[in-house]
Amino acid sequence: MKNKTIYKVLKNKGFILFSLAQTISLMGDKLDHMALIALIRAKAYGHTLAFSHLAFFFTLPAILFGPIAGIIADRLNRKKILVMGDFLRALLVILIPFSVTLLNHIYPMYILVFFIFLIGILYNSTKMAIIPSLLKSKDEILSANSVMALTGRLATVSGLLLGGLLVDWEIWRRIGIEGWEAGFYLDAITFFLSGLFLVFIFIPDYRKEIKKEEDLAHLIIEKEKSYFEKAIRDLKEAFKLIVKDKNVSFVLFSLLVLVYVGATVYVLIVILVQQFLGYGTTGVGKLGALTAFGMMFGAFLFGTFGDRWNRKKVILYSFFVLSLLFLIFPFLKKFFYIGIFAFTGGLLLSPIMISQDTLLHENVPQELRGRIFSTKELLLNGTFLLLSYPFGLVAEWIYPGKIVFFNGIILFLLTLFFFLRTKLKIKKF
Repeated sequence: MKNKTIYKVLKNKGFILFSLAQTISLMGDKLDHMALIALIRAKAYGHTLAFSHLAFFFTLPAILFGPIAGIIADRLNRKKILVMGDFLRALLVILIPFSVTLLNHIYPMYILVFFIFLIGILYNSTKMAIIPSLLKSKDEILSANSVMALTGRLATVSGLLLGGLLVDWEIWRRIGIEGWEAGFYLDAITFFLSGLFLVFIFIPDYRKEIKKEEDLAHLIIEKEKSYFEKAIRDLKEAFKLIVKDKNVSFVLFSLLVLVYVGATVYVLIVILVQQFLGYGTTGVGKLGALTAFGMMFGAFLFGTFGDRWNRKKVILYSFFVLSLLFLIFPFLKKFFYIGIFAFTGGLLLSPIMISQDTLLHENVPQELRGRIFSTKELLLNGTFLLLSYPFGLVAEWIYPGKIVFFNGIILFLLTLFFFLRTKLKIKKF
């Protein structure tokens, strides 16, 4: 039975080791984030722009180099990219406390953060491109993505909660270091362990089908074509696939809608809960945890039973329910009901994201996956920046609850548009 494939995936030792490595790596990402927050608090206390600068430097790599990262992920040995990516990030993370202490300023942190997240863009594109190669059959893709989503949410919650506790642990001062320094050292250990796990995983190299293997030197310097011409050609190939393949174009357009949802939550609903409803940062943290738990539960349910459902219909119906939640949210005042909203939202987000990744894995050829998933990263980061600033500015003049209600209407209309545009022929649900 197809709904049992999640258990088959859990018996795949290679995939389990891979997902474990990614869980450790993601925990490192979140621990790194908490250490950065603690560092800014310690060295730039009172300077709120320091956080804006941080957001700028970890978003910029995806916008500038997202497509290029996909080209590299499609042309080089993907296992080597992941292993070297973890080891290099471990080294760069260790350099943060040394450079900040040596120069007595946080400016070196911004430069190192840029390169850490630059490697992260290449790493994430490669990671998503490699998943189908670890599986025994195409029927296991949705279950594998569900497991990755489940462990990813678990790593996020663990990384944030443990990170906050670890960087504030008094024991670090007793041994002569600051909590934020310890956070970076522990983060480096997680990246090193992740890379070590990946060393022992067999990952097939699809490029063996190509007669002449290209390495990084061939990618950058080639006799026949310049790097720029080659990059343009590769990006054109990815763009042609996006235009021709209705499933791929559907995923990327639905991704824009998902970012619209995310920007509404991150900017407007957070402001509502923290300031207007008076639940403070603690309340926001609790809602974040409830959303994460909802996503974990949603990933488990969808991974167990979702393989029998149409992927596009799952995405569209989930967006439809989210639009109703946005319409209801401005009228919620008690934290209990707001908590139900957060958990339900997380429950719906997991099937959307899992279905998007699964549709890409099922419809994008091996040699183009890196470019498509890097394009996805570019759309996520770029669109989020474009939406979050206007939402924040408008919220200065208009009650955020009204904007959330209006965004609920827009989300409903976008979902209706997709229903009409795709003309789905669903036989069963």
